[in-house]
Amino acid sequence: PVRLPELAADEQESALHLAEAESRGASSGTLELLDADGTAVPYEIATRQLRDRSTFVAVARNVTERRNYEHGLLTAISAAEEAREQAEEAARLKSSILANMSHEIRTPLTAILGFADILREEVPKDLYEYADTIHTGGQRLLDTLNDILDFARLDAERAAVLPESIDVAVVVRESVGLLAPLAQRKGLGLHLQSSSATVPAVHSASALGRVITNLVGNAIKFTEKGEVRVSLHAAPTFFAVRVQDTGVGIADTFLPELYEAFKQESDGHRRDFEGTGLGLAITKRLVDLMGGEIRVWSKKGEGTLFEVALPTESPSGPEAPHVDASFVGDGAGDGAAETATLGLPA
Repeated sequence: PVRLPELAADEQESALHLAEAESRGASSGTLELLDADGTAVPYEIATRQLRDRSTFVAVARNVTERRNYEHGLLTAISAAEEAREQAEEAARLKSSILANMSHEIRTPLTAILGFADILREEVPKDLYEYADTIHTGGQRLLDTLNDILDFARLDAERAAVLPESIDVAVVVRESVGLLAPLAQRKGLGLHLQSSSATVPAVHSASALGRVITNLVGNAIKFTEKGEVRVSLHAAPTFFAVRVQDTGVGIADTFLPELYEAFKQESDGHRRDFEGTGLGLAITKRLVDLMGGEIRVWSKKGEGTLFEVALPTESPSGPEAPHVDASFVGDGAGDGAAETATLGLPA
């Protein structure tokens, strides 16, 4: 027989434990017991009084490992909480920086672009080039800033994509129309066709317009000669917009990285085209937020076809319905023929 008080590191705690067992018939708790070299070790002890009421049996289990685990768990929770607070502080700082960047850079840029336009009207024709250079550089900087700010908002999942009743045909026509002067300056044909005169839908007009603008703008930028064709195809529950060009095309090896931020097929100081590499990353995230899908077919040196398929009504829940865009070319007259010119799937 081993007497519990003789093993207990704290005699008072063991006495209280036994007193409870005597009065209630049983007692349980965690006590520290001394091992052979006198080290206090935590034990979970359950004690019960036998029928003769003079004998107590105690079962003790070493809980050192469990206590270490619990201590490690508490430490991890504390570290996670600290990391969460640091992340929230970083997010607040990021928001502040973005807000300041928007104000501190956009405000002077607006003045630069405005005065560049005025300067061009006032100076002799032989100085037009300088005014145009100021305007082009300022506009490029403003576009870069807008891309970075938009991507940051989408990356932080704070972008507001608010559905409203819209006519998709009108949104597409206006978005393409904004880029018509750019195509004209490059000597490119820019064509728009639609399977329906009106395509009613419930979506964010600004988000859809940004998607169209990004895709058509890219098509014009990467096309040196030929044309860009934009087509709208409507079905009962969804619609699709296709943007097809006769530009430089995309290598098969780059397609898996196409929608990654800041990635461009040609990079570094010797890259062939200007830009931040954010346009398609923003487009993909907007399409996902609207519950749609984006697909691409391309052949190097021949051209590229992008297709965005969206449900007629924007999804209200976090999971978007699947959009089957296999109808491509249906009801659009020569939609399949357009694809065939690149040897792409109809």
